[in-house]
Amino acid sequence: MSTVSQTLTPRVNRRKKISLSPVKLRAPQAPPRSKSASTSRTSIFEPVSEPFHDSGALEFEEFSYWVEGRGFTRPGKQYLNLLLDYLSEEFSVNSVMESGPYLVLTCDVVPEPASRPFTIAGCVAVWLKEGEAMPGELMIGDSGEAADIRLESDITRDLFPYRLPSKATLQAVTQVFESAQYVTFYSTGLVIELIPQTEEAYQESLQRLPAHIQDCFVTLGYHNGPLATTERMRKSKPNPTLIEGTIDNTDYLTEEERFYPGAMISSSDGNTISAGVLVRNGAQSRLTVAFHCWDHEYETNAQSFGNPDAFKAVQGDADTGTEIGYVKERFQSSDIGLVKLHDGITFQNQFMEFQTNAKALISSESIEMADEFLIDSYVTGRQTLKCLGIRIRKDSPREKDFIVGKGQEHLLPPPGKYINLIQGIYATSEPVIKSPPKIREGVCGSALVRSRKRWGGDVLSEGAIAGFMQFSDLRPKTLDNSQLLCVCEVLDDFIADGWEVDLVER
Repeated sequence: MSTVSQTLTPRVNRRKKISLSPVKLRAPQAPPRSKSASTSRTSIFEPVSEPFHDSGALEFEEFSYWVEGRGFTRPGKQYLNLLLDYLSEEFSVNSVMESGPYLVLTCDVVPEPASRPFTIAGCVAVWLKEGEAMPGELMIGDSGEAADIRLESDITRDLFPYRLPSKATLQAVTQVFESAQYVTFYSTGLVIELIPQTEEAYQESLQRLPAHIQDCFVTLGYHNGPLATTERMRKSKPNPTLIEGTIDNTDYLTEEERFYPGAMISSSDGNTISAGVLVRNGAQSRLTVAFHCWDHEYETNAQSFGNPDAFKAVQGDADTGTEIGYVKERFQSSDIGLVKLHDGITFQNQFMEFQTNAKALISSESIEMADEFLIDSYVTGRQTLKCLGIRIRKDSPREKDFIVGKGQEHLLPPPGKYINLIQGIYATSEPVIKSPPKIREGVCGSALVRSRKRWGGDVLSEGAIAGFMQFSDLRPKTLDNSQLLCVCEVLDDFIADGWEVDLVER
């Protein structure tokens, strides 16, 4: 008969301080940020005694919620008690609640973001102050009240908790629900995002919508309108009541004669985003950007798109930074804009907040539920994200969720597949923050770099780019204190068109 040890043994990896907050920390040998007034940050990782490495994962020898060959499992009450004992000793945790794929932890004083793990035994750690309300994302979607629905067996077999279904399966689900606008698979269930309607009409529609899918293990819920609600561009000045008020608006071309992924990019009218990576297609070399940063200019001056004298891109502040080039193309009708750099402008595909270079673009088929990723942005620094689902738009006429002029509707993005990712940070050390910090809209355009595979461990050195940040917030409109969900447009079509990471410094 096997016995359970009376204590847990943390796996010890590189003992480096993690950076899960917007405070900027730096991996060794990364290109240094300039020490300007706008970037008063901790400049290097310092050795600490926490038994989790710089990806923020606290793992144990005795158990994990993710077991290879079995997927997500609940290890049993005996381990939950031991886990509480360990977390109480190390982080002064008062209680632990399982709500897969999360562990909800309550404390009298929440540990500083740089001193706590992002995941614990494979689950995203949600840190709450004692008495604080539960995040709404623990259960997204309202229940239907009509009889259960039966779907084709091929569909139900592909719908399983904690496993990403195929694009074909989700597209088939969109056709079942006539009023569906999007379908999101999120951890353990489907959320049918309905065409927006009045609250009264929505409540009436719930009475006609099925409560469950027969012979299927995933839940079924509904949402009035799309989950993605945040406007996808920002003016350059951040709101200090949301997160610390300092941003890195350094003009690296002036300071270092080159710039990097995540650096601040401005359009002529002051909208700002983060630099992506340098890519190439044959002889063409381009810098990726979030095209919606130039939406206003495109709406008023579409005829000049591709002209070197229009759609200018500036590194740093629009008024004081260095002009780097212009948006020459937009990939199909996606949000990927492609900047042609001026002669003499140098870009290096090395990230500033973690030690890797962009080396390859990867398709959605190579991504698994619970893979972890990093982004680097001038408004957040290093941030950790975990893949928890996918989202697809119904094949139907599009709404205007991009700004276009009359007669330009053909330029709207086509129906596409998206990855939903969650950011596990619930609080920061900034005392003015009264609710969970949002990933600022300025992260749009940031490259999503895979740092840990669900089963394969650390893979940051591979420099695999899974997409570029698009929506900065994906959450129910009614939640003001929600955990973070983000959307990133995947690169399947971009790769199929022949684009790859440019491995030559330009």
